[in-house]
Amino acid sequence: MGVKMRQLVEREIATAVVNSLLAAGFAISVANGEDEIFSMGNADAVLKAMFLTDDEHLYAEKDGKAFGWVHLVYGNDGWDVMSDYTVNLEPFIGTGTEVDKVIEKYAD
Repeated sequence: MGVKMRQLVEREIATAVVNSLLAAGFAISVANGEDEIFSMGNADAVLKAMFLTDDEHLYAEKDGKAFGWVHLVYGNDGWDVMSDYTVNLEPFIGTGTEVDKVIEKYAD
């Protein structure tokens, strides 16, 4: 897979993660090692803050309290961009979810 295609795959999967978390009612903050950007319920603002470094964490909050996190790592195979996440986010971004369907589309 070429670099442009890998980046498109990473973006599609990361966008699915953001959309799924927001649809579940979470607020998301983006931490990329330099700045932390907080955006409540705005996919465009979250996505604009992403993809600026080699990896980043998305922090999911509900009712003003920390709930879980997703670690995204860019530059590998594309489909594996979602490196890790807290188990309590499994119902929203794990096996059988829309995010999983996007990953399966590209995973070998």
